[in-house]
Amino acid sequence: MLDVWEYTAGWWTAHANLTNSTPLQPLTHGHPYSLINHCRWDRLPDIMPTLILGRLGIRRGLNQFVLKNFTANRIVAMPILYKLALP
Repeated sequence: MLDVWEYTAGWWTAHANLTNSTPLQPLTHGHPYSLINHCRWDRLPDIMPTLILGRLGIRRGLNQFVLKNFTANRIVAMPILYKLALP
């Protein structure tokens, strides 16, 4: 799993301006996730065009590189987007 993360991480850096991605291993044995990728974009407009246009096949690379590698390695991404509450 970590090999695929390392292989595809460069695409996110180059095409989605992601510079703070960190792979985390779940602490409990038998956890349903093999790897948790913690990353952050400061503004939703920084990532949404990449995700939407990539899934539609308009922005090259997401489908052809990232998702193709995920599929070949039987990996499914489960993105969770959230906004931090202000104090």
